[in-house]
Amino acid sequence: MSIDVPAPPIDVPMARCGDGTCDEGETCASCRADCASTCPPPPMDVPMARCGDGTCNEGETCASCRADCASTCPPPVDVPPAPRCGDGTCNGTENCTTCERDCGPCMGTGLLTDPCAAGVPQGPDRNCGWRMGVTLTCSPGRATMVGCSGAAGTGSLCQPSYGACTGDPVMRVCPDSMPCTAAMALRPSAGNFDDQCGTCPSAYVTCPASGQIHVLTGDFDSNQATQRGTCTPAAR
Repeated sequence: MSIDVPAPPIDVPMARCGDGTCDEGETCASCRADCASTCPPPPMDVPMARCGDGTCNEGETCASCRADCASTCPPPVDVPPAPRCGDGTCNGTENCTTCERDCGPCMGTGLLTDPCAAGVPQGPDRNCGWRMGVTLTCSPGRATMVGCSGAAGTGSLCQPSYGACTGDPVMRVCPDSMPCTAAMALRPSAGNFDDQCGTCPSAYVTCPASGQIHVLTGDFDSNQATQRGTCTPAAR
């Protein structure tokens, strides 16, 4: 009688991490050394956005990083400068009390630039009806020719012509850089603030220590069509 004897077991080596083979039971997580080929690819190396790197990256805006995203910023709004006393214009918020430099000295309740009331004498000595003036430079203490001779008249006060003149204007020359009343105006040492060169004013005055004169101009008589005119003064 024969007896069945089982065959001896096959000698199967035990899986061991690090043996170079991704054996059954090993994974990328449990044995990366053997199973690296089964691991998912690493994430892409994305550089972190940084303000100042020259690129308007995702997440950056004009508000958060103007240095990189200036091209996305809205254009600036052109806001005109606020009126300022001394800018040469008597603005709506200025008057002779708040800004005498631009609006002229107060004349009771009026301004030098206000229209003259009925019956007020016209000519260069009135204290109304003047236009805004201009400030010119001169040499302190020196005789200075100032006016708008146009093309009319002869003599040293009229030729060669200087400034620009039309019609029949008058002129007032104030010391320094502010409008003035007739009482404070400079007086001509020669010439006339009215009709010196035809109907155009031209005169010599002594330049004040400040080296500046302020010249007001206006119509001889704004109520008479034949006695209106313009003067763009110059000094020499």
